[in-house]
Amino acid sequence: DEFKRIFAIPKQEEIDAVELNNWLDRYRSKGSEWVLKNDVRQRCPNKLREKDRLDRALSILRDEGKINFSKSGSARYIELSGPRPRSW
Repeated sequence: DEFKRIFAIPKQEEIDAVELNNWLDRYRSKGSEWVLKNDVRQRCPNKLREKDRLDRALSILRDEGKINFSKSGSARYIELSGPRPRSW
């Protein structure tokens, strides 16, 4: 298992998740706690703007506890601080 962890080639969605998380760090560094999912899709790196590819990367980040999702009305948000209760 250790050999696989060290020498395995990461899957594309894992690479995408790292790149997206680095991109989201710009928002975090400005003190933002959330961003509209639609804004992410419109402004993230071009190669990640395709819906399925972006959703896979976001899912990985959520599973790693780096982001969480919330919704208010029809607006979908990405919480940048990871999972925690939030009232809207």
